[in-house]
Amino acid sequence: MSQDETQVMISTLEASDDQRKDKDEVYSDFIDTVKVDGRKVQCLYDTGATKAALKQGLEKPEQYNGKFAWCYFANGTSAKYPLANVEVEGEYFKGLVEVMVVPNLLKDMTPKQYIRPIK
Repeated sequence: MSQDETQVMISTLEASDDQRKDKDEVYSDFIDTVKVDGRKVQCLYDTGATKAALKQGLEKPEQYNGKFAWCYFANGTSAKYPLANVEVEGEYFKGLVEVMVVPNLLKDMTPKQYIRPIK
């Protein structure tokens, strides 16, 4: 692994894993609305995540930072995703956040339980 790569874990990520995952009532206690770059998006909090993820297409090309993350899923699979820096605003947080850019995300964003700004 190079210095431009990191390792992260996520519990629930892709909609294709389980047909029931696209039903909001399954996750209603963990769904919220936040702003990403000023745009309202739905997020699904993943208490097992070690890095925030953003659905591909919500980022801007200039927000990619040249880094990547190897993501390890609860089902034992892994994948490498590019990282981007996006502005996130929620009820208790506002700031720049480094996110994995992931296709097929269950919701628009999967923040860590507590989003932390980039240092």
